[in-house]
Amino acid sequence: MNLKQKDIASLFGGKTRVSEVLNGKWPLTFKMITLLNRYLGIPLESLVSGNKKIKLEPAKREQL
Repeated sequence: MNLKQKDIASLFGGKTRVSEVLNGKWPLTFKMITLLNRYLGIPLESLVSGNKKIKLEPAKREQL
């Protein structure tokens, strides 16, 4: 694809946010994941799998 940070800045909300996501300082949001999937064709499965930092509270787990 040969994309630069400025190419996807509008999907992430600015160049600073792109940098934070790429450096692991900011997680991908649902909106970012959706936009990356829709406009760049990146499979949803590859964008949402593997984030072990997210922990659901027991009450919210039951809602799923």
